[in-house]
Amino acid sequence: MADKLTRAKEIFIENLGSHDNMQETGCLQEYLQYNIPMEIEYNWTNEFITEQFSKADSKGIRISELISSVSFIVSHYGRYQDYKKLLAIKNMYLNGADLFELNIYFGNVLKSMRSLLENDNVPSNLKLEIVTELENMVVDTKENIASIPDKITGYITQKYNLQDPKRFTKASKLNQIHNEINTIKNLLLNFV
Repeated sequence: MADKLTRAKEIFIENLGSHDNMQETGCLQEYLQYNIPMEIEYNWTNEFITEQFSKADSKGIRISELISSVSFIVSHYGRYQDYKKLLAIKNMYLNGADLFELNIYFGNVLKSMRSLLENDNVPSNLKLEIVTELENMVVDTKENIASIPDKITGYITQKYNLQDPKRFTKASKLNQIHNEINTIKNLLLNFV
């Protein structure tokens, strides 16, 4: 039985707990035959999130990988308590990040928040609190955009001897993210 549980956990972690991912990799039927209770999957999810943060602390994975994997787990399982961890990533790991990394971070968090809207187990006022916190982070980033490094644009500008394009593209991405957050927030305000 221990071998089966070990194999089931391996499949679960490799596929971030997603049955769709398991189907794509051809191991869904094998996983389903193990009949893993939700409580065990929940514990595996906790272990996975803790392990991802630990790897990021020790520089074992890139921040973009951490954001991507954790945001997928959070959105897939509707684990609203972990949204706070996801938002905290910015303070823990992204101080000094460049604009490209911040846009990836905000984009991934926003993607996971879309499914938050559909989760009936999360109270509307808590959804609004989470979305408002993300909005504040984006607004703060927009207000301080001049002081945020832009390594990619700087590299391209230097390599091709161009004039600095004034961060137009990356600032417009932030504006797009901010507009989407406002849309989500307005929808939530109708239910609170």
